[in-house]
Amino acid sequence: MAGIDWTTDKEYWADLNGNDTLDTGETVVVGNEEDSKIDDLRMNTAVYYELGNDIEVAAGFGQGKQTGWSITNQGANVLQDWTVNNTWVQFSHPRVFARLYNTMNSAGTSHSVPNRSFEELKGMSRKDAIDKTKYIDDSGLIGAEAQGNMEFGPVYLIAGFDYMKFEPISGRTYLNDKGTDPVSGEEEGETIVLTQSGFYGQAQVELPASLSLTAALRLDNHDSYGKNTSPRFGLVWKGLGFGNVRVTWNRAFQAPAILQQELYLPYGVIGPYPLILRGGGQGFTYADGSKIDPVKVETNETLEFGFKGAPIRGLYLDVNYFQSNYKDFISPLQFVADPLGLGLAGTAGIPLIITHMGNQTLDPEYIMTYKNFGEIKISGFDLGIKYVLKNNIKVFLNYSKADYSNLKNKKEDDATAAEYASLNINSPETKWAAGVDLKYLGLKGLGVTVSVRHVDEFDFISGSHRATEEGKGTTLTGNPYFVDEGPLGGFTLIDLAFSYEISEKIIVNITIDNVTDQEARQMVGAPATRRLVVSEVRYAF
Repeated sequence: MAGIDWTTDKEYWADLNGNDTLDTGETVVVGNEEDSKIDDLRMNTAVYYELGNDIEVAAGFGQGKQTGWSITNQGANVLQDWTVNNTWVQFSHPRVFARLYNTMNSAGTSHSVPNRSFEELKGMSRKDAIDKTKYIDDSGLIGAEAQGNMEFGPVYLIAGFDYMKFEPISGRTYLNDKGTDPVSGEEEGETIVLTQSGFYGQAQVELPASLSLTAALRLDNHDSYGKNTSPRFGLVWKGLGFGNVRVTWNRAFQAPAILQQELYLPYGVIGPYPLILRGGGQGFTYADGSKIDPVKVETNETLEFGFKGAPIRGLYLDVNYFQSNYKDFISPLQFVADPLGLGLAGTAGIPLIITHMGNQTLDPEYIMTYKNFGEIKISGFDLGIKYVLKNNIKVFLNYSKADYSNLKNKKEDDATAAEYASLNINSPETKWAAGVDLKYLGLKGLGVTVSVRHVDEFDFISGSHRATEEGKGTTLTGNPYFVDEGPLGGFTLIDLAFSYEISEKIIVNITIDNVTDQEARQMVGAPATRRLVVSEVRYAF
């Protein structure tokens, strides 16, 4: 696939003379057509061999190469020939499955747009600026997984394990690993190697009174975060005759990703101090001695109730209610100070600098990092309805509603407001889609879908990007590239889709998103989406 993405044509500012004022010659336009080229090439090949007795062995290789504009917490990257290679072998049988795989990355000439722009404004050519700021990514992943199953009367058992060994290599271009430091110019850091493994088992048993019980347990071991357990229980009642009622409970955990632990990316200067994006794996100390704890494992307990079935002829329902309790919720990348003293919600409100990372003394700097928050509750429900009017006419509705009142109350309570001020869910409370599917109306093989989708307006804060009602027209760093343009969402769009079966083997599809060409802001740092027409021809061999 190749093309040109929507352009942003935004001005990026670098305060070259350090006077905190945007002067002539200190901005460059980014996100133009040159930055917005799209090229996506994918290739997969595999060989399968049947040994008999339901045994199959296989091996394969795949490659993906991508060029395009990629939004980040701190601006954007231009991905230029970013390549991922994967190789795998596997063994399969109805009772046993095993797989070994390896993934290798190459960053090509992918680079940070703000860092490139800073070098261009200092007088470098575009080519030299890209060469200086391009990422290195020679990372590798080795993995293995196996699973088996068996039956003992009414009990069905599944058990398995998985193992992953990560070897991220950035040469200090975006991780705190071994390489030439972009600030000091000296060889610094250590090689990062991280392994994690897990074992799991699940039992499903049919019980009297049309009940089915599922119980599962997973045990994980992580180099950085030790051992964690994840239990799950589910009970399904099939006695209605027209559908199933279910209740499930599970506890899960999310260990901070390598980037959340080891990010290291110098990102310009704010006043007299550098701004550096850092992973939170070691924790930090402010100049006044107060601390930010190392980022910890996030845990989540979720209770769900649901129904799925057809209570009347032609009507299909899928209803689900959930309540999730999060502990040590991991934030997006965020400022842990307010360097310009704007006093906006979502920042610490004071321009404190960082002097230590763990036990390591740092030159004074501002940072953006990941941190944990205490406990929050999120609940909500999802509703899916499909009604068949005739064999060739179906209407549908999908509706989702989330309740974030627990976090809102914590932000408004004087006792907890300071702790939770910078935590944002970054998701709408309500979204829905409704429409009608029409088949073979007047022309055999022709299908038409007309749908309407809606997303509530919502605030989104991540990194230097802000999309809020409160901060509209402001920017935390003073850079016009990051000006808050107001909340995301708040739109209702009409979409059309056409499908025509020319023959049993040839199908033509045409989709038109946002038929009325409304301006729809769906992502910070990205242009509003407008009408988009996509066509394809499929041929089945």
